[in-house]
Amino acid sequence: MASNFESESKNDEYEYYCSSCNKEVGKFDRFCKHCGAELENDIADFDHDTNNSDEQIDENNEPEYVLIKDKDWSVIDGLPCKVGSFQPIGAFVQPDGEVISANPSIPYASITFECTKLGEKVKGYICHKIDFYNLWTVFKETELSKDSEVIVFWTKNNYTKGVGLFSATMPKLIVWVCKQGAYNLMTTPDGELTLSGSEYFEAMKPIIELKPEVMK
Repeated sequence: MASNFESESKNDEYEYYCSSCNKEVGKFDRFCKHCGAELENDIADFDHDTNNSDEQIDENNEPEYVLIKDKDWSVIDGLPCKVGSFQPIGAFVQPDGEVISANPSIPYASITFECTKLGEKVKGYICHKIDFYNLWTVFKETELSKDSEVIVFWTKNNYTKGVGLFSATMPKLIVWVCKQGAYNLMTTPDGELTLSGSEYFEAMKPIIELKPEVMK
């Protein structure tokens, strides 16, 4: 399924494009009139002034925490986070692997997730191209079964030697696809585990692991 993404025009109005053929479509079109691709609405409003984010959120599902900058994300450095949804913001990956963004000055996507430290209603913005590419690969190009779950780890402490000096410009997400229930095992206190050591690690290990090449 293609998406219709937005690009700001000179008169401050938005134009919308099909991610399959990159041609202009209407904001509420269900199918691209150029290539016939079915469109899904991947549009999100984002105020690039990250000190005053003013995105439109469903009040019934409003996140308790919104993570944008590294200083926001750093409170969960290294912790497993179970991803509920992946929402591109005017960005997509072409068949040749190139990441295209309608507006490079805003994040590529957002994810909703839960983690032990911040709870079940967390939204995080994806601001690095490689992190976006890996998430796109999992959510858009991988057939996820009902018996699997996506877990991510945000960290700036797992780089190969020398890379950490440039961590501000580096990707920070490790993406796992695991068997369903892996997150619960990762976050269950050791004293409450009912599996043996080998069963425990077998149940937790990723089926798929995607991480930046600059990480160990």
